[in-house]
Amino acid sequence: MAYIIVTTALFVALVIIRIAIGNTSGMAKIDFGSYQTAGNRQVNADMVDWAYYDDQLLLVVADGIGAGDKAVTAAEVAVRIITRLFEHSGVGGNPAYYFMNSFKSANSTVLRYIPDSTAGASLLGVVFKDNRLYYALAGNCKVSVFRKRKLFDLSEGHTFDVLARRAFQRKEISRVDAKEAVKQSRLYNFVGKDGFQDLEMFDTPVLLKKGDIVLLMTDGVYDFYDIGTVEKILSKRWTSSKNRARQIIEALDKENDPDQDNASIIVAKINAL
Repeated sequence: MAYIIVTTALFVALVIIRIAIGNTSGMAKIDFGSYQTAGNRQVNADMVDWAYYDDQLLLVVADGIGAGDKAVTAAEVAVRIITRLFEHSGVGGNPAYYFMNSFKSANSTVLRYIPDSTAGASLLGVVFKDNRLYYALAGNCKVSVFRKRKLFDLSEGHTFDVLARRAFQRKEISRVDAKEAVKQSRLYNFVGKDGFQDLEMFDTPVLLKKGDIVLLMTDGVYDFYDIGTVEKILSKRWTSSKNRARQIIEALDKENDPDQDNASIIVAKINAL
């Protein structure tokens, strides 16, 4: 336990240092910044990170699932695994293979730390390569793109309500059953789950345009924000992505919702192609 605590402290310190210098190195054409709040929770089990390989950029958010320190450990381990694998070789010529390999490695490593599966993490990775966006998700973090003053969701998430909508569209369940199932927003897949399932992954990469703003969020952001407020913040000119991220989180804190969960966001603006 002492080893895990020391390792955790060192990892958090490293993340803080990298956050401090993140926008001063690497791909200047993408301005990105992050911000977090613990909300009304005693422990913040959200993690954010990024990594570079040549001219590729990986952004990552994770939302720890479970009680206290175990959730923190699961999120830390998941983020560390996929960033380190990316730093070694990027996504190469096959982003889908990188995502499958790195997420499976993250899953097995989390299970080694927490073999009883009492904790895990929602994990989202977004890669920018050759003016295109690739993403993969296990859990219910979200990636969205802000374009022409509107926010568009790219991901759906691994929740039972999403399964119900898909089953209804395939005419596998009735409308009544679908409506009842939609009330269930519980996760059915995440990193650190015994019997980890397939990822939600890009069908085709998103061709980015100059001025696009990409958001990576934990559910503590999108479950509580007012989309009009977020779009107004994102529409502001002559401000940094770090400031946009901070203003979105500060808007959540200002609401002081008693159910406010941990909330983490990365905002990335495409300044040049």
